[in-house]
Parts: sequence; C-alpha cells; structure tokens
Amino acid sequence: MTMIQTRDIRQWTRSFRDQFSGFTWRLWYSVILFGTMGVARGIEEALVAVMVVQDSFLGEFGLDAMSEDERASLTGNVVAMSQLGCIAGALSTLIIGDRECCLSESRGFAVAIFGASEYLGAIIGYFTSYGTATNISGSSSIQWKIPQITAGAFAFAFLIMLTFCLESPRILVKKGSISYAREVLHKFRYPRNTSAEIEQELAGVRRQLAVESESKDVGFLRSFLNLFSTRRNLDRLCITCTAHLLQVWSGASSITVYAPQYFEILGVRDQNERLLYTSIFGVIKLVASAACAAFAVDQIGRRRCLSIGITVQLIAISYVAAVLSVVPGLSRGEDSPRNEAVGISAIVFMYLCGAGYAFGWNSISYLITSEVFSLQTRTIGTALVMILHYGSRYGLQKAVPLMTLQDSMGPAGTFWFFSGMTLIGLIWVWAWLPETSKMHLEKASLAADKEPRDDPWGDGQPQDVGRKLQRI
Repeated sequence: MTMIQTRDIRQWTRSFRDQFSGFTWRLWYSVILFGTMGVARGIEEALVAVMVVQDSFLGEFGLDAMSEDERASLTGNVVAMSQLGCIAGALSTLIIGDRECCLSESRGFAVAIFGASEYLGAIIGYFTSYGTATNISGSSSIQWKIPQITAGAFAFAFLIMLTFCLESPRILVKKGSISYAREVLHKFRYPRNTSAEIEQELAGVRRQLAVESESKDVGFLRSFLNLFSTRRNLDRLCITCTAHLLQVWSGASSITVYAPQYFEILGVRDQNERLLYTSIFGVIKLVASAACAAFAVDQIGRRRCLSIGITVQLIAISYVAAVLSVVPGLSRGEDSPRNEAVGISAIVFMYLCGAGYAFGWNSISYLITSEVFSLQTRTIGTALVMILHYGSRYGLQKAVPLMTLQDSMGPAGTFWFFSGMTLIGLIWVWAWLPETSKMHLEKASLAADKEPRDDPWGDGQPQDVGRKLQRI
C-alpha cells in the first residue's frame, strides 16, 4: 500500500470519526426518530407486495379466477392505491425536520437514514408475511391479515415518540423565537460547538431570512408564488423534480413492490421460495442503503455516491434485460437446466440492481430535495416535489403489471425501458446535480445556482457539455 493510499485512508477515518463526534443524545433522538419514519412506508409496501401473490388473498377476492390481463390490471390498482395516501401525507413533509437540526458534516447521514429505514420496514413486512405464509394455511384469510397489524403498531410508537422531540432551530428563528432557537441549538450542538460558533450559525440563518422574507413570516400563498416567480427557485424545483422522476422511472423502486412477481419471471416457481428470495432482497437493500448513509454520503459526496449507485444499477438491470431477451422461455415458465442456471445469474444481478438503487437514488434523492430549497420556499417546495414523487410511484406501480404481460412490452421490454431511464439518470447526474456535502443549509441552497456544474467525480473541472445542456 502506497503512502498516498495510507494517507487517504487516515483522512477518511478521521472524517468518519468527526462526522459523529458532535452528536448529543437529543440530536441522536431526532435523527433516529425522523429518519426511521421510513419504516412505516417500508412495512406498507412490503405487506402489499406479498399480499397480492398469496393464495389466501387471491382466493378470497376471486383474483385466481380472472384472466391474466384482468388480474394484472386489478393487481396494479391494489398496489398503486397504497401511494394515494402518501400523496396527501407528503404535505407534512417530515423529512425536513432531521436535516434542519444536524451538523453540516453529518446532514447526509441524518437524511439518508430515512431511505435506509424504508428497507428496515420492508424486511419486517417481508419476514412477517413469510412467517404467516409458511405456518398458516393458504385457505385461511388470517394468512394475509395478521401481518397488517405491524403497520399500526409502528405508527402508534412513532406518535408517542414525536411528543418528546425538539422543534427545528431554523423554524424557531423564522417565528422570531431567537432565544429559544439558541437554547435548542445549544442542546443539539454541545459539546462540539462553542457559543461563538452557535451564534455564527444563528446569524447565518437570520441573514438569509432577512434577505428572503424581510424579517417576517411568509405565508403559504406568498411562498407558493415565490417558488414559481424567480429563475433561481425554478431551477431548484426543476432539479428536484427531475431527480425524483428519474429515480422512480428507473424502475428499481418497483422491484421492492413486485419482487415476488419478478422472481417468478426469473424462474422461481414456488411461492414460499419467492417470498424467501424477496426477504433476502430487502436485507441486501438495507445493507447498501445503511452503508451509503454511514460511510459514503458525507465522506465522498452526493454526486459520487449517486454516480456509483446508478452505474451498478445500470449494469445489473441491463444484464437482466439481456437475459430475458436472449432466453425468452425463462419468463414463460419453460423449465430446463439452461434456464435454471441463467435464472440464478439473473437473480444475483437483480440483487445488485437493488443494492445500487439503495446506495444511489433512494438515499440521495431525498437528501438533495431537503437541501437545495431556500428557507422561504423549503416547506412548500419539498411538499410539492414529494407529491410528484408519490404520484409518479402511483403511475409506475399501476403500470408495471400491464407492462410485463407477454402481449405488451413483456418482461424484457420492461427491463430495457428501465435500463434506458437509468442511463438518462446517469447523464443527468453528470451534467446537472450540484454538490452540497459539508455545506451549511444556507450555503447548500445556493449550490444549485452555480454554473457550470463540477465534474461528479470531484476533480473540479467544469463540464462544457453540462453547460450546453443547461442552456438548452
């Protein structure tokens, strides 16, 4: 190992240690509470994903007697309905809370943990459903009803814990409660920051608030109009909306919901075996997302993490698409030693696709959304973007069962479509995405205004192609 490599490792280790050195127990509480709210959504998606393939559910509602087209259409409706509640709930946009209280060195971890917690919830939902599927008869409706209890239990626990959480210091400054904001910030920062550093951070918040809202509260209508009335805010809205559209339509998010059906396409015929593979898939995505949150997003930057994740996802999903194109009998249920071997390799790359998505899009898209908006438009901007996010997921989850039908795009065509969208996402990261790691929120919101973008691998060289694309 060379001296340069040794020095780089030492710098990374020191950066990782410093990242959490300023965490007080109150800050840990806020980060864990708001971050793990993704568990609720993960549980919901996992329960629905397994429910629509269980014999007990299919038999109770007559889906087993429908034609393939009718079942695909109804399955899409059932799965997509879970996103309608998310669209309304996005107005609360609780993702803002944890990153407003965190140090700039660890803000990426605080928000990325939200994406990781989704997969923790998915694991709970998958293994709960797997347990009932293996121990309760498929002729009993209890098989799919019992796992639904877990979602309510976590929601009740979050409601109780939320009452002990401190308010965001930036919201307190916006309301004029400077002394209370100072007290709360001291509780979040002590012993890492001195009083002078806390006063400096408060001064930065007050300066930005004075410039943007003239030292007074900004109403909903004014914030909404301001979001669409200036070039800078439109740029921020364009960046975040594009990020979420590319994230959703890269297709990897549908694998979480339709994992049992995808594994059946790849040759896994036994229902319990498909559920087991699905549960393992959730574990892999959790590990990848947690690794990004703890070891990468604040150390190597947002763009580099996203570039790595998308590259892995693109290679993996393209391989699966190629397999389904070269061996069409695999998705048609034709059993042979060749199809079995090819199917196993495709499953491995499906796992890699999930890991790349968890490391990249699923961790970074929420983080970028929570950082680039100015204080004046932060709440309304984030809410609108998340509404678009869940609306897009609704469309994707409703469309996937119909897309994978043999007389439609088919499994191969569906995966090639996802591969193309993933490639577009990689180009977008290279040309447009701003780097906001280790910046205070007030500075991070200005990063989207810089032109041209720096190279996503961090060598600091401007990209002429990116500048030309921005002009277009």
